[in-house]
Amino acid sequence: MSRCRETITPSHTALTSAARTSASSAGIGRLIWAWRRAASALRIDDLDTVAVHHTDDPEVLIVELVARATVTTTGHAFTARSIQVFRIRDGKILLFRDYANPSALAEALGA
Repeated sequence: MSRCRETITPSHTALTSAARTSASSAGIGRLIWAWRRAASALRIDDLDTVAVHHTDDPEVLIVELVARATVTTTGHAFTARSIQVFRIRDGKILLFRDYANPSALAEALGA
């Protein structure tokens, strides 16, 4: 398993995209603002690659990940699973998509 460490900034689009697609229309604004506010205080402590899946299309890879993260303002640690889809041609990433279930983050934030 590979590991990396990074800090997510408020502009992290995967976080807000996940919020947009997972919440009811009534509460979406509240969730997006809560998550953006918390994103500056979200630290990814560990990111493990669980599996890499090759597809029938030789340019497309699907990567399963498990992230362990901490909300630095509260110290609350949580684990979240996601997949990432890559289209790679001639060594260049042409497409990157990140799909995650935001419920672990929502729980960590109390949203």
